Amino acid sequence: MPRYLLAFVLGVAILSGRAATPDDFSGPPSYGEKDLQRLRSFYGKPHAAGISDAADAVRRYYKADYGALVVAATYQDRSALSTLMSFSPMDGGAGEEHGDTLTLLLSGLGDDFFSSVLKSQPRAVRQSVLSDLYWDTDLKAHCPKTFRMRGNE
Repeated sequence: MPRYLLAFVLGVAILSGRAATPDDFSGPPSYGEKDLQRLRSFYGKPHAAGISDAADAVRRYYKADYGALVVAATYQDRSALSTLMSFSPMDGGAGEEHGDTLTLLLSGLGDDFFSSVLKSQPRAVRQSVLSDLYWDTDLKAHCPKTFRMRGNE
């Protein structure tokens, strides 16, 4: 159920900015690839302030470009994903959006890559990221290494 809610929230966000073109979703995606395409489509376009709570918060507090980091992370940029993880936890709407984004990145990048980057983070960051992720049964089945880390904290 949370996965459908996540897709709905991102769908509304995409439609409130610019709708994705059919080319963005060409070909049958593998598990999670469609999630990466959604992130690239949404964060790959410039947005006015107020469209993305997470981007606004990161711009204000960290002086960084959240959208550029998300897009880079979708292409398996370890440094970008590590930086995104360091923003956890966020409060309010920014925190929910950031949790959605991290969950979609986990789904799209896969358990091996995501868990290897997460494992390299300080313990406090690992705990924050793990609490930000949605504990969807289907996602847990595809990403046991990442979700198993919670028991090791």
